[in-house]
Amino acid sequence: MINNSNLSETETSKLIRVDLGCGTHKEKDFIGVDIVGGDQVDVVADLNKKFPFPDNSVDVIKAHDFIEHLPDRIKTMNELWRICKPNAIVDIIVPSTDGRGAFQDPTHVSFWNINSFMYYCQEYPVYLAGCQSHYGFKGEFSIVSLENVESGNNVIHVKAILKAIKSEENSYQLNLRNINLIIFPDWNQDQELLFEQLVKVCQVIINHPKSSEIALLIDTQNTKIEDAEFLLADVLMNLIYEDNIEGDDDKSPEFNLLRIQSPDEYKGLLSVLLARIILEGEKENVISQQQLENLPSLTLEELRNDPLNITVLTLTDSPSFNLNNSEEILPPETENILLKAEQLFVQQKFTEAVELYRQVILENPKLATHGLIPLAHSLILSLDWQEVSRNLPAGINYLETSGWLNSLYLSKPVNQETQPIPWYTYPAIEFIEDKIDNNFRIFEYGSGNSSLWWAQRVAKVISIESDGNWFEYIKGNMPSNVEINLIEDDFKYASSINSYEDHYFDVIIVDGINRNQCAEFALSKVKDQGFIIFDNTDDHRYAEGVKILLENGFTRIDFYGMIPSYLYKNCTSIFFKDIKLLSRGGLPSEKRSCLGRSCFQITNPAMAI
Repeated sequence: MINNSNLSETETSKLIRVDLGCGTHKEKDFIGVDIVGGDQVDVVADLNKKFPFPDNSVDVIKAHDFIEHLPDRIKTMNELWRICKPNAIVDIIVPSTDGRGAFQDPTHVSFWNINSFMYYCQEYPVYLAGCQSHYGFKGEFSIVSLENVESGNNVIHVKAILKAIKSEENSYQLNLRNINLIIFPDWNQDQELLFEQLVKVCQVIINHPKSSEIALLIDTQNTKIEDAEFLLADVLMNLIYEDNIEGDDDKSPEFNLLRIQSPDEYKGLLSVLLARIILEGEKENVISQQQLENLPSLTLEELRNDPLNITVLTLTDSPSFNLNNSEEILPPETENILLKAEQLFVQQKFTEAVELYRQVILENPKLATHGLIPLAHSLILSLDWQEVSRNLPAGINYLETSGWLNSLYLSKPVNQETQPIPWYTYPAIEFIEDKIDNNFRIFEYGSGNSSLWWAQRVAKVISIESDGNWFEYIKGNMPSNVEINLIEDDFKYASSINSYEDHYFDVIIVDGINRNQCAEFALSKVKDQGFIIFDNTDDHRYAEGVKILLENGFTRIDFYGMIPSYLYKNCTSIFFKDIKLLSRGGLPSEKRSCLGRSCFQITNPAMAI
């Protein structure tokens, strides 16, 4: 039981094997990575950017007919070396410029031959030194084998088997097991509290009957890796001496210090992570930043009692993963199937998720009477959307260009670039973004992705939130021009706007709790030329608030349509007094939308923007 920074590869460790650009022919027992999703693809990622794995995490890399599709050769070799553990093997096959293969394919954007690898390998020290000192290469490989292979039709491939040369010291490589868990400590909290939390977690894992199968990954963002290493060593030594725990027996779990630089690096870990352990003090904004909201989570008590029957918290807490408010009590075996199905969903293995969700329906017929939302969403996402788009004029599949498919997958409102958008109807978003100026002041009842969207477009956003858990979750992600306040009392929530002078805000958003009273207090606080956004006005519970606004001289426009993440129709209404609002903004043909261009803007070059 020791810090992974000093561990070499052992027979009990779980190798991470990665097939880059796997397409439809993923190598068995490999994690398939490609820019296009599919049944063989475990991680969807744009490999022109950072590779979706942490530093020193991969044991074997297969890159067959792949690196020629990446334009920056130095960046490609740097990323390959970065994610390799010491002595990891990289298996590359690439068309050589000595034949036609390098140039005949229009998607090839970088060109290689057998001499290209001299610049990255220790067998050619002069070339390697120049590449490191002048070209920006940060790594070092050694050549296991390097040869040209005749492929027919005047095509020649370079087959390069390379070994990553890295110092074992301070590499902090990942050693995984069959059960891989992760925690996100808040390293800024009191060190004694942090120490106690880590002791509790490690103690439960060490005493677990399946401890030899468990690896714990400890996120080290917002702290120095040396400080984390020292604290973890102190924790483990305390457990060894205080609890008489053997430190070197075969039943010891693995403890991994994890250094992550970007959300992309976590993507590759999702396929091997079972769950996140919830800490008393943890860095929730880091969980959000790394886009791990859909990773199943469990408490220490759940892990201590029965790890095979983990309660699927994210299944019932997430907006898209729920049993339609069913009060059906499911047996532990069914909960395990649902957990596995959700993990497959997160890994974008939608076809496999569909089969498990169907199994749940068959074993629990009562669920079929009111449906299973995750099954419906998995069915939609299991379609080959790339093929759908290929059979349409380029760029006009609105389910893609609006980001609706991304929202369905992520269970939160985002556009095609996964940037935040409000959870209003799409027509309302299209209307609103043409009517706002960058000097606007916004008051928002209810907070979330909409707050981030407004913050990118206006001078000031004041947001009121009533849910304490949600407030803690999102507050760390807000930019400097967003002021977010937690007010849980219904009346204080609605009346909080009264601390501002009349006609102070350009836009007021009525959402969240106590909306009818929020609408009443908003009457005098919005500017005469401003407007009020009232969401979900098709809900009969908000009829009183709508009536109050109309009786006080506001004009209403209803925007019915779909919303992010869901299939149903909803209504977002805009209330205003100044008719000039309707003429604000440019011509429809000139509109630049966060939801993508219209069909005619795309298909008519004269109107393209």
